[in-house]
Amino acid sequence: MVVAEVPALPGSAHDETDPPEGTEASDTPTPEQLAVASRVVALWSADDKADSNWSSSVWSALLRKSLFALESGRDERAVPTAISLLVREPHLTPQVCGYLVAVGRDQPDLVHEVLDELCDRDIVSIWQSLWIAYLAGSVSGGRQRRKHVSWLREQLESPHDSVSAQAALALARRRLLSVRPASRAYDRAPEAHRTTAALALAAAQGVSRGDLVQSDQIEGWLANWARKQSWGLPSATPVKRVISRHP
Repeated sequence: MVVAEVPALPGSAHDETDPPEGTEASDTPTPEQLAVASRVVALWSADDKADSNWSSSVWSALLRKSLFALESGRDERAVPTAISLLVREPHLTPQVCGYLVAVGRDQPDLVHEVLDELCDRDIVSIWQSLWIAYLAGSVSGGRQRRKHVSWLREQLESPHDSVSAQAALALARRRLLSVRPASRAYDRAPEAHRTTAALALAAAQGVSRGDLVQSDQIEGWLANWARKQSWGLPSATPVKRVISRHP
């Protein structure tokens, strides 16, 4: 009897590791691979998993690889499951957000809807909030009155300095941050998060003077770099991910 071979997911030889930071998939997923990845996510979200009998570690490895394949192919079929993944598999938050960033390059409104629902429900941890802010800043366009934009503005006053700084940068990347709140975020940021807040303030200032953020040479470089970015513009080339897998 001949058994049909199921197309392997990209990177399936390394189920317990993430792809190296700053690298892209070496091969584009085939339609068959994307179908398999989508099927894995659908099986995970099904109410009855009695036919699978897989352990949580096996599910975790399969979901990681599936999300990576779907991210590489910018395949939107797992978007309806994204919030469930964040709630039930929080350790996969970096993979889920990376996937949504990729989908948002082609379909930003689809990801904005996910962000609106997610931020309206207040169901993520502080650590996940960092990733949600990063995601919100990585998908351009959208209306200022979106629920997730209101959530970002609320996070500017968060007692958690890391979340406040990331929210400021997210709003700046969307061109939704004015100089005054950006300056407040910069002034309150401790040393560990001063660089993030400096980027946000520099982006908010646009092409105006940068003396407010140039307290040292490195921050001056950051300010000059931020002014050259085309963040938040529909025709902009998506910003490459530069934060670590573990904020």
